[in-house]
Amino acid sequence: VAAGKDLYKARLKEGGGSTTQKVGWSNTGAVTCFARHPRNNRQCAAGTEMGTVWLYDAESGRTLPLVRVFEGAVHSAQFDPKSLDHLLVATAGGVITLWNVDGSGEAFGVTSAKKPTQLMEFAKQASGLSACMWVDSSPGTFISASDKHGALKVWNVSNQSPQHSIAASEGAVTSLCCLDDGSGRVAVAFRSGEVAVFDTKHRRRLWKKGPGHTETVFACVFNPVDPNQVVSCSFDGTVRVWNARNLECVKTFHTADAPRPSTVCGVRVPNAQGFGGGERKHEPGKGSMYTCAVSCDGAIVCGAGFEGDLYFFDVHSGRVLPPMDIAPRRAGTVHKVVA
Repeated sequence: VAAGKDLYKARLKEGGGSTTQKVGWSNTGAVTCFARHPRNNRQCAAGTEMGTVWLYDAESGRTLPLVRVFEGAVHSAQFDPKSLDHLLVATAGGVITLWNVDGSGEAFGVTSAKKPTQLMEFAKQASGLSACMWVDSSPGTFISASDKHGALKVWNVSNQSPQHSIAASEGAVTSLCCLDDGSGRVAVAFRSGEVAVFDTKHRRRLWKKGPGHTETVFACVFNPVDPNQVVSCSFDGTVRVWNARNLECVKTFHTADAPRPSTVCGVRVPNAQGFGGGERKHEPGKGSMYTCAVSCDGAIVCGAGFEGDLYFFDVHSGRVLPPMDIAPRRAGTVHKVVA
């Protein structure tokens, strides 16, 4: 979990309850993106608003910064799913670079003995970038998007310029998520409140639904167990589960419905509620969500955002579980959750 300038490990217990552990590192800027290698849980990367990128070893706890400090915030740092050696970094200013992080995902993990090196810099995108992701269906292929327009650009590391574009009439893009099954499908979240899935192989939109959300959708992810299930979260304080087969929203979870503890830090709080509760609790912005993730077994959705709380939703039963207070309110906005 990336909240403010800090990283946390959060664990839900089978019998109920949860634990959190703060990760010690020397970062000073707010974390803007965080990624874990899809096939190696110990290999992680984080980008910050200060333009720095860090490698993080989830087993040893060691961290190592890239030698380059970018101008402006880093919006994406993604490991190549087909390699343990390559990291793709994209900034809000439109800079995309490819790095060799050889050894960071191997037995000895992150070590200062092996410094990351920049391999390539791609054509700068004048409209800036909001997201950049590897496409698992084709080696060396990735996709980028901007919050200034609706064009999805498809690249390959063999060329510094985009190979082609896919038009998205929904407009400004806030988030991308590529399905890890070789299909080339990409879930896309839009500022307009819409959610869509595109086929990068055939350069077409498979489906779209919306605006089901009433405010900007900040993130969307596939359920790792069911590739036809898409989960999205929004500023409207809801997490929605979509069935890509029939384009239906099958579940809507409200952060305002999360049961609150009667004590906070050992002090009893009558009718304790977060920013998501109270009168007009379903008003847009109450309990606003900036990020979401689905557990590895596909059963639990976690959403988080402005408040610094983690909200948990049981996909099968439809229950809203007790939230986890992981960061100081307002000071610890959660920008990224990964499972």
